[in-house]
Amino acid sequence: EGAVETAQAIARHYKAGFVLLDAERQIARVVFAQGTADFAQQCGDSLVEDLERRDFRVNAIAYNPHTSELIDPLGGKADLDEGILRMVSSENLAEDPLRLLRAYRQAAQLGFQIEPRTRKVIQRLAPQLKTIAAERVQSELNYLLSSEKGTLWLDLAREDGLLSHWFPDSQRQGLVAVGAMDDWFKQIKRTQPDLARIIGSSLRSGKGKTKGEAPASGSTRTWLSLAKLVVCCPRTITPPRPSSANSNTAATKSKLP
Repeated sequence: EGAVETAQAIARHYKAGFVLLDAERQIARVVFAQGTADFAQQCGDSLVEDLERRDFRVNAIAYNPHTSELIDPLGGKADLDEGILRMVSSENLAEDPLRLLRAYRQAAQLGFQIEPRTRKVIQRLAPQLKTIAAERVQSELNYLLSSEKGTLWLDLAREDGLLSHWFPDSQRQGLVAVGAMDDWFKQIKRTQPDLARIIGSSLRSGKGKTKGEAPASGSTRTWLSLAKLVVCCPRTITPPRPSSANSNTAATKSKLP
């Protein structure tokens, strides 16, 4: 069976959610209550060939549970120890331009730095991000903004030209305001934890919404940051119509617990 079929079978067996992330490249996600598991089809004739097609070296490490062997042909473990995101190749980044934005998201989540040569390649390839479906870009931005250091790395992504197509009116002033909102909420959590819980609960449950509005979901940080960004940049993102594949994915997501 392929990766997608395996993921579907596991989702059915465990009564978990299933999301098709990329039909063309056979990548799917199984959503459990405790977390998620991604399944991808091996590319190439061998595991090493597959690893050589990954985005960053830290993501090009495999583990054989039967032999307890760490398979690291590109030196990803060394980058992991140093806290560095280093591309496998510029061709791999160009193959799926969403990987450009993913570098900033992963750096924010892991507390890593993007290796200088890799960052220069990202800057050069930045215009290609506009070819990616809006749903995929939005998902990466959600993950980025939900990170503790998300605002910092969002500003760096802006500096490197990754936001110019999706947020044509975005300026540093708006991102500074996002950072101010982050700092404000941190202070509220520190000095008035009860109020912080009320704000977070209200955002997650949708309390206080006007009639006809859907309840909000996701982390408090994401929603506060996105709200502030939209206020500062009123003409932000005008996504294209979702593809049929993404429409199916959205329908599947709506059935998740």
